[in-house]
Amino acid sequence: MTRHILLFLFLLSGVAHASPSFDLVDTNPNSAEFKQRFYGSFGINSAIEPILTQADRPLYESIAPHLQKKPEKAIELAKQGITKNSNAAFDYLVGSLYYMQGNYSDAAAYLNTARKKFPDFRRAHRNLALIYIQQDRYETAIKHLLRVIELGGGDGQSYSMLGYAYLTQEKYQSALSAYQLARMFLPDSMDVRRGEAQCLLMTQQFGAAIALFDELISEHPNEQDYWLFQANGYLSQNQVQDAIANLEIAHTIAPPSASSLSLLGDMYLNQEMHALALNNYQAALKQDPTTRPEQALKPLRRLMQTGLFDAARTYLKLIDSNLQIGLSPTQATEKAVISAQLTIESGDLEQGLDQLQSLLNEHPLNGPALLLMADVQLEREAYAEATFFFERATSVPEVQIDALVGLARTAVAQSKFQAALKHLQKSQRIKQRPDIAQFMAGIEKVIAAQ
Repeated sequence: MTRHILLFLFLLSGVAHASPSFDLVDTNPNSAEFKQRFYGSFGINSAIEPILTQADRPLYESIAPHLQKKPEKAIELAKQGITKNSNAAFDYLVGSLYYMQGNYSDAAAYLNTARKKFPDFRRAHRNLALIYIQQDRYETAIKHLLRVIELGGGDGQSYSMLGYAYLTQEKYQSALSAYQLARMFLPDSMDVRRGEAQCLLMTQQFGAAIALFDELISEHPNEQDYWLFQANGYLSQNQVQDAIANLEIAHTIAPPSASSLSLLGDMYLNQEMHALALNNYQAALKQDPTTRPEQALKPLRRLMQTGLFDAARTYLKLIDSNLQIGLSPTQATEKAVISAQLTIESGDLEQGLDQLQSLLNEHPLNGPALLLMADVQLEREAYAEATFFFERATSVPEVQIDALVGLARTAVAQSKFQAALKHLQKSQRIKQRPDIAQFMAGIEKVIAAQ
């Protein structure tokens, strides 16, 4: 249950396989602050990068004045001096200028040339990583970021980008380690803290995740995703009331998704707050009438399992009037069985039986319909009829065990305890179930006492 809710909320908040986990803000390579730092990185660091020879100086000095104000001119001049054997620094300059212009294809080509000429060209690796992140090529970006760090370039931005790339690849422990290193350099970064908090959730460090989201929420109370992610942590800690409160707050910040409303309905149902559960189920279906039928039917099943037949009847009417995508034949049959059961529960036994019989005429081996018909007959003490329908149901693998238990119940109702025990023993040979073992133990006591 915990894992299901965890993944559900991550999907709710926009995380999908191999896609950005969230929009970067303070570590975004396209931010003005980053671009300013980037322009300042065009100088040559001769201690660790290609050394400008005396012969390279005239070309570099002709390029330098144009780097910020006339990048097209700088590119033109630099390209004139680039040859197969020219200094890798000029390939790097052209590639970086193309990157700043958003021309990622040409940027990558020149930066890769620089890297091939000078394999330990740290800034070439770094800029290639940034390009690949912009192109959602995270696995390739990771290789270059690791090389940057190996070459001594482990700063906050590099570790943050590495964490982000790992997060998109669902490598949560690796992402967490990178983010924690990034926080040493960028302790107040929203991107870094958010990424770390998500990784803490996915590595099941729920208390730490909740605390970190508390910090983020206090600074950005109108960020809906923070409330949703923290609700995730609360659910994993079985703090259901806190999770409900978070979802309710999140729903006031921005219109909730149908999935979020449905999840809130589930939580209210588990807390036996039935009216609120139904309200949220109805709101979810109204919010997205084009939802998948399977998703739309889940609340109906839950309401039936809980015995909330009036609520189920109300929700079923909403499905009929609002759902815009047709049910599959299997789903339509399931809905028909539920409709028949609701008719019976409302007190109209004959009409409900007619609905069931009509369904069985069309689908003679529909397990749920056979079981329901048998249960109704058993309740009416029509034992022969109940036995007939339970026996038919034993030929349906999906309900075979329930059918055998039904035969045992029918036998017990007639004081046929040995027959009941045989049915239960057969069911246990198919699959061991503790509740059936307990039922058998009770019957054995009766037999022993006779």
